[in-house]
Amino acid sequence: MGTIANLRAEILLSELLSLLEANAQLRDPVITALVEHDRTYGTELARSLLACLDAMGDVRAAATEPHIHPNTLRYQIRRARAVSGINLADRVERLVCHLQLLLALRAG
Repeated sequence: MGTIANLRAEILLSELLSLLEANAQLRDPVITALVEHDRTYGTELARSLLACLDAMGDVRAAATEPHIHPNTLRYQIRRARAVSGINLADRVERLVCHLQLLLALRAG
């Protein structure tokens, strides 16, 4: 059984995502556009980008979950950046992107 101390990060993340979900004006239209691109063209760019962010940029580790070659994942990340204009070199934009992708992919 988990204690609040053990679950603090998960609870905080859940609360942040609920806040984003309840306040559409806080959502980044860039992420919405990326998810729409995936729906329109049948791509998985948002999921690939999320996997990379979850793995803290370690492409080899991120590629193991969707069982794709690391070079394929690198290509998908480049495409996601090109489609959305996301600047992954900016730590704040990277964090916001990560949260927004978690929300977008959790929702649907």
